[in-house]
Amino acid sequence: MSNRFDQIFSLERLRQHWQTNASKVSEPASTDATVRLPEHIGAELNRLGTIIDQRFPEKERAGLGILLAELSRLLTARCQMAADHDAVGDDGNPDAAIMEILNQMEDLAEALLLDA
Repeated sequence: MSNRFDQIFSLERLRQHWQTNASKVSEPASTDATVRLPEHIGAELNRLGTIIDQRFPEKERAGLGILLAELSRLLTARCQMAADHDAVGDDGNPDAAIMEILNQMEDLAEALLLDA
């Protein structure tokens, strides 16, 4: 069964999927002001990173780290859109991509915990 998990959750396979999903989200128009995540969101991302670091060995947390970085990027894009007050259409809706990343993180974490 471990081999099946290795095939399903291989980092190379997941990276290809992440790159495909990431390309579907359009980047917001850049402005002169740099948009930062609200303090409470940044704190939660840091807390999640700490939990991942404590819970998983370095080799296993690599995939979760990639997802965490993508989640941070998508949340920043979402904050930029909110700051610009842009109407977000179906094509560039980062909310769906954010939920997809969270679901992938959950699935990967569960698989890693099952294998432990």
